[in-house]
Amino acid sequence: MKSNEGAESEHLKKLYTASHSLANAGLAGFTRLAHLAGALEAMLKELLANPKKFNVSSIRTITQAVELTPALFRNSEAPQQEVFATPMIMLVDDDVVSRETVSSALEKAHLRALRIDDPAIALKLVEENRFDLIFLDVDMPGISGFKLCEKIHATEANLTTPVVFVTALSDFETRSHSTESGAVDFLAKPIWLNELALKAIFHLLRGRILAAI
Repeated sequence: MKSNEGAESEHLKKLYTASHSLANAGLAGFTRLAHLAGALEAMLKELLANPKKFNVSSIRTITQAVELTPALFRNSEAPQQEVFATPMIMLVDDDVVSRETVSSALEKAHLRALRIDDPAIALKLVEENRFDLIFLDVDMPGISGFKLCEKIHATEANLTTPVVFVTALSDFETRSHSTESGAVDFLAKPIWLNELALKAIFHLLRGRILAAI
């Protein structure tokens, strides 16, 4: 068991060193890659300091970031400056503490979100505006997060907008239902700020790459 833990730690250290180097890629014009690598570096640093956070969710998030890296290299000729432009992000959660926490996580990635506490208002907004990324709670009054996700993707403007569920419900049925409703990802509360920040950057950059294909 200790041998496996040692191997995992050594692998994370090597990945941390690589992400640290890539975080400076912006100097060579790879600003998208540098943005992703910087967030990955921050998450890995915290993970090395607190190995208890090494779980299925953190592994998935790290893997997503690593697997996107080659595509960012291949798309290096595309305009890079829009990475730091203000993307349209919406956060829908009826709990004020959760909204503040997710907002803090996004700020770590130099991102801001439109914070909504009423799913009915959120639905009206997606009918009139296109968003680059949407974070949803599941258990909300009036319209559940699952139903809202389906309605979001039924609008012409947000047909392909990535939706990520951030919820205290983490059982298999909830995860399965989130996928069925059209969500692309899932994060369980309590929220790990560095992980959510990396998730946000990953989905924003992945969306830009897909749009360019």
